[in-house]
Amino acid sequence: MKTIQKWKEDPNKLTNTRDPEIAADLPVEWKGVDTSSLVAIRFGQHQLVQIHRLGMLTVEQVQESISSFAFDLEVNGKSKEINGHALNYFTGYFEKGLMPHQLIMRPQKFGK
Repeated sequence: MKTIQKWKEDPNKLTNTRDPEIAADLPVEWKGVDTSSLVAIRFGQHQLVQIHRLGMLTVEQVQESISSFAFDLEVNGKSKEINGHALNYFTGYFEKGLMPHQLIMRPQKFGK
């Protein structure tokens, strides 16, 4: 069984555990969030459940955060600046009450 993220004592702290049932807690509208761009860092439904439980962001804000972070990793080379695992870096913003999609810089136009 693979290790996934789940709540422990503190609902604002993401920790590792083994619980395949956690994804069942994800509301229908959140199941439409596309996490495929972050599959390489193992971001998926289990992390979405935890972010949803924090209650700080809308589905749209989370999707924008995922898309922006994936862009930053792939195009801007963000992974070179991250000490540790990119999943921990990304989810750490949510734990701190920050909105990662506003912190990531996207170029205005490609080729410039």
